[in-house]
Formats: sequence, C-alpha cells, structure tokens
Amino acid sequence: MSSSNDKKLCLDKISRLNTNKAFFGTHTTEPKTRVELRMLKASAFIRSAPGWADQLNDEEKCQEWTTQVKDTFNLADKEVEYVFEELQYYARLKDNGAGGEELGAIDNLWTINAASNCELAEEFKHNAAVLESDFDQTESNRDTLSSGFKALVDPFLNSFSSDNSFLLETPVATLGAALDTTLSRTNPGSPEDWFRAVGDLNSMLSADKSAFDKREVIEPVRACYAVDPDEEYVCWLPTDFHVSDDGSVTIPSYINNLHPVRYAALYQTISKVFAKFVPLLEQVTTDVIHPLSLRAVFTRESCITPGMTDPQDIFELFEDGLPLPEEYQKYLFTVNRTYGNTSRDVLCLDMEALYKAYDKVEVYTEPTPKQFRPSGRPIKPYSMRGLPLQATVDMASITLTPENPIQPEGEWRVVGRADERIFSVGLYFYDVENIANPKLKFRDPVISIP
Repeated sequence: MSSSNDKKLCLDKISRLNTNKAFFGTHTTEPKTRVELRMLKASAFIRSAPGWADQLNDEEKCQEWTTQVKDTFNLADKEVEYVFEELQYYARLKDNGAGGEELGAIDNLWTINAASNCELAEEFKHNAAVLESDFDQTESNRDTLSSGFKALVDPFLNSFSSDNSFLLETPVATLGAALDTTLSRTNPGSPEDWFRAVGDLNSMLSADKSAFDKREVIEPVRACYAVDPDEEYVCWLPTDFHVSDDGSVTIPSYINNLHPVRYAALYQTISKVFAKFVPLLEQVTTDVIHPLSLRAVFTRESCITPGMTDPQDIFELFEDGLPLPEEYQKYLFTVNRTYGNTSRDVLCLDMEALYKAYDKVEVYTEPTPKQFRPSGRPIKPYSMRGLPLQATVDMASITLTPENPIQPEGEWRVVGRADERIFSVGLYFYDVENIANPKLKFRDPVISIP
C-alpha cells in the first residue's frame, strides 16, 4: 500500500508596520466577477509555461496562447487583450526577482521554488525528524497518530487568553522571575516551596533563585487588542524575527511550543527559511499598498437589463412550436420554479402570472474589462531589511493512506482570526512524497447581485 505525505511549516507573518486595528479592520478583498476569475485562470495558465516572460514578444506563441485561453476559459477578445497587457506588467516585476520570486496564480500571492535550495530542505527535514520522533513517542499524542495528522508545533496550544493569561507591568529578566510570578498565583510559601510543587528544578534554576522579586500582575485590557472587546480574546503567541540589513534572520525570542534548547538546531533552520520568505513578504506588502483595480467591474447600470419587451413573445414561440431562447427560459424560471419545463397548456393558463412578473425579470450581462492600468506599484518592492517582524509558527505533517484518504482538517482552512492581526501567510513545504501534482487551492469571496 502506498501513502502520501505532506509536511509543512506555516509562518503567519505579522508586520509591525501594520499592527493597528484600523488597517486590519478595513483591509478586505472585494468580490470578483466570474469573468475576472476566468481571466485570472487564463493568466496563471500562461505563466505556468517555462520562460513565459521571454515568449511574450513571440507573436506566434502569443497567438497560440490566445487560441488556448479563448477555448479553455471562454474569454472574449477584450478580456484576452487585458490579460496580455497585464502579463507585460507582471514580466517587469518578475525581472526584478533576483531570488527567484514568481507571481502566484492569484492576486497578492508570490512563490519561490524550494527545490532551488535542496541543502536547506535536507537540513530542515533532518532537524524536523527529531521533533517528529519526540511527537510520536509522547503518550498524549498517540491517539492522533492513526488519523495521519500531526500538529508538530501547534499555535493553538498554550495560546494567549484574555481570561487566563498573565500580563506583567515590567519585563521578566530571568527564568526564576518568571516562575516567581506564575507560581505565586497558585502555590503558597517561599520560592523553595514552589520548586517542590513543580519538581526538582535546582539544577536548572540555581543561578536564578536570587533573582526572585515580586512583580505586579495586571489584567489584560481587551479593548487594546481585541476586535470585539466584549468577547473573550484568544490568540496565537507570535515570535520575534529580526531581519538584518543583508537579509539574514535571527530569532531573539521563543517559538511557542518549541523548546529552544532541545530543538536549537531547528530554530536555526527556521530562521533560514524565514530569510527566504522576506523577499516574498516585501513583494506582498508592496502589492497590498498598491493594489490592482478590479479587472471587470460590475455595475447595475451596465450589467443588468430587462429580460424582454413583452411576455407575449413567449406565447407566440410556443404557438409556432419553436424552442425558447435561454433568456426566455430564465424568465419562466423566475416566475415560478415549476416552469422549468413549461408546456403550452400550462403557459396558456398562467399568462396573467407572466405579466405580473414582467417588471421583475432581469438579465445579467458580464462586464467588459477596460484597458489595463498599472497600480502605481514600484518595480522595486519596499524593503523589510533591518526591521523587527513577528510571526506565529505552525508545523504539521499529514499522511494520507488508502485507509485514511482524506485530510482530517478538511479541504479548506482559514489561518487565524481577526484578532491575530495576520498580515501575510507563508507556507514552506519541506517534504512532499508520493504526491503526483501537489497544488494549493484558494477561495475568492463572492456576492449576490443586488
């Protein structure tokens, strides 16, 4: 029997430049029309071809692509013209990507081929294997092994809670001081009594006993960070990542649920992976600050028209024994769902109903894209070098077998809630085995016609 294995590191990057509530409360994606979604698919289809940017000046190749996208994605001439104008713009952005960054299949998505750095991938797999082995041997995790899903580093575990987590007025300088604050809440007596309550920590904390001091514990103020201050606030704990001027990354803080001593080597590898994400984060940030306009904009004035001039036209077609055009069939369906296969006899009995619904029937016409206009985005992206960034770290391994062929988490996943203030999500697939054509799917928001 064969199995498929997919292991990934998820870095939910949060730029400190944009941690205010106003930014995250108003930054939303406008729904796209169906024709725009087809245009995006056509663009991604062309960009999936090796050397696509160099072939944009090849008239014969462009004609071949034109024929393919018209047939495959049902595009009109104006839509194809827009796609190729946008591709010329994308080619200029791609030329700037010295690190191999590529535009993804949807807006605000950038990718890099991890296979271009096999040495880093092997290092990551080697260090992650230690973590995975420890996970398998932990008794509390054994019940989850049969499902094929392993949450190796789970941001939901030991996350911050406004009702249960402690906040300090001043920073904690030592491990002993941290224990002082925490254990004094639940254990009476002297620090020595606290040690006995949690086990023998003398070998670990002997140098820190003198550092015990009382620090005032304060209650979290939900209004400072929660989207809804009336609800309990629970969020993942981010890790500090410092990006140096040369693009290298260090982790000066603790990754939640990943022991910094036991997995010190993995910390180093994660910092290298994050360094690979920095150019992608720079591109995404620049895209978000300078967004492209919608390609095909819906307006009621231009896209909605009356369905017909007179319901009598339908009756005359039936009288002549002619088939109904599609828009007439939609008209009947709007009047009453039972009219999907309306016969002449039923129609004769309900002409009054047809006339009553006459003013309510509308026909939707897809919008036509205007000429492509760049967003004003600089070709060189904004730099994140020298900045402190924050990210939550999530590592998982998924194994699918004939006995368990479906991913336990489900097909779709939303990373974080609004309270996490997540600006961008990075995925690093560090080990993919026995998967013929691994791909990610993305969902776009939709809206009903008003």
